[in-house]
Amino acid sequence: MSEFSEAIKAEIKKSGQTLLYLSDASGLSLDHISKMRQGKRLPQDTEKVRKLIMALQCSEDVSKTLFSLYKIERMGNEEWNCMQEIKKMLEYRTGFLDIAQLDIQVEEGDWEALQDIHVLHSRTEVISFLQRILPQSGHILRMFTEELPEAVVEILAQFLSRRDICCEHVFSLKKVREQGGSLYNLQYINQIMPLIRSDSEYIAYYDYEEKCNDLLPNWFIGDKWAVGLHRNMESGLIVWKEEKLSYLKEIFERKKKNKRQLLRYFANVSQWADWITENRKRYLTEQDSLNFRPQEMKNYYMEYDPCLMRMLSEDMLKNHLLLEDTGKKMVLENWRQRCNQLEKEKAVHIFTREGLEYTAMTGRLAEIPSSIYTPLTNKERLEVMENYLEWMKLQDGEVYMLDEGQVSLPRGIFVYSTVSMVDNEITFCIGADGVAYCSIYEQGVAEKLNHFCRMIEEGEMVCSKETCLKIIKQQIEYLQEELKKELKK
Repeated sequence: MSEFSEAIKAEIKKSGQTLLYLSDASGLSLDHISKMRQGKRLPQDTEKVRKLIMALQCSEDVSKTLFSLYKIERMGNEEWNCMQEIKKMLEYRTGFLDIAQLDIQVEEGDWEALQDIHVLHSRTEVISFLQRILPQSGHILRMFTEELPEAVVEILAQFLSRRDICCEHVFSLKKVREQGGSLYNLQYINQIMPLIRSDSEYIAYYDYEEKCNDLLPNWFIGDKWAVGLHRNMESGLIVWKEEKLSYLKEIFERKKKNKRQLLRYFANVSQWADWITENRKRYLTEQDSLNFRPQEMKNYYMEYDPCLMRMLSEDMLKNHLLLEDTGKKMVLENWRQRCNQLEKEKAVHIFTREGLEYTAMTGRLAEIPSSIYTPLTNKERLEVMENYLEWMKLQDGEVYMLDEGQVSLPRGIFVYSTVSMVDNEITFCIGADGVAYCSIYEQGVAEKLNHFCRMIEEGEMVCSKETCLKIIKQQIEYLQEELKKELKK
């Protein structure tokens, strides 16, 4: 028997409900429920299992545990853990501006005193030395590592967020088809997320080689110093001599050669939006020329705000643009192109309730840089929301609102998962609005990201269509009240 079958058997007994009642309440047959309790059969209809658990009338925590055990058994432990790592990646909230709030001080130490240190005997000594030596890195900090303890990651993130320095980081990931490979890679990327979010000068290189057997597999190399650390980073050696430093830098350059880059940076949201537009063009070309099955012909978009591009009128957008005629023409042409792509594209859009409310309250729209237009008026917001409501009523399995109780997507994160699996990406805003955007590219991440989006499309972690329509109606009522207040003034 599995954990799920044992747990559901115990809760059925505890509830005192008959199998006949549970069958009527869930839609599962008596035979199906009986075999499920024995671990001989697992229901594939998620909604029926959800109804079965509700019929048991157990506590909210027990209900969540039962449903999690069901999903783990259905997916398998490794796939389930991969989905949890993707969720963790999406929900990551510590950004560029928040790093400065860490209680870690990175201050310049006395150079002569530092040069008297040659051996680090403990994790405390390692941390202390890094805090003092990092400001002496010069213009570039080179790292090749097998592992990075959380304390070291935090120190590096604190340092990178406050210094004008380029950090080049070389590391190895596991092959995606290797047992546990994707899970390892997702966990590693989540581990270095503070570095990814700290500054656009963090450049990550990776390969799929096996871990090295060097005595000191972790190295931090500045212009005038280098620190070699053991695997657990609890001890190490310091190199000061110039000829040895030159040798280490040569090794680093050899390790970096022919490696893949994990990250792609965009200077602003406009540059990133242009990149997505090009991806859409390629997708539409593939759609016309390649023989994909219908279920494969989908792109997934997940973002904080709902996509309301098609709800705008051309005059509405034109009247709000803060650009000269040439700039306006360019933006309007891009808008027409994107609306046309959206009409042709077979896509699934996923957004948050918070994002919908934010749009209604501020008049700000996704995919349009806030610096180039004035917010929509309350009257225009109402028109857009009313159009969106009517459009949403006609959608069947194309648009979903995330259940905020199951996944919390912060503002500044965008997911694009394409049918070709080439450019699947998670994009983060790593600074204040318009500063910089960063996308993560890695085969295992791309594959599991697509699985995550498909899971959402199957009804996981999303609100019902009825709930979604209800929330849109609430925003319409809110805007109607705001307009009434304006008329009274």
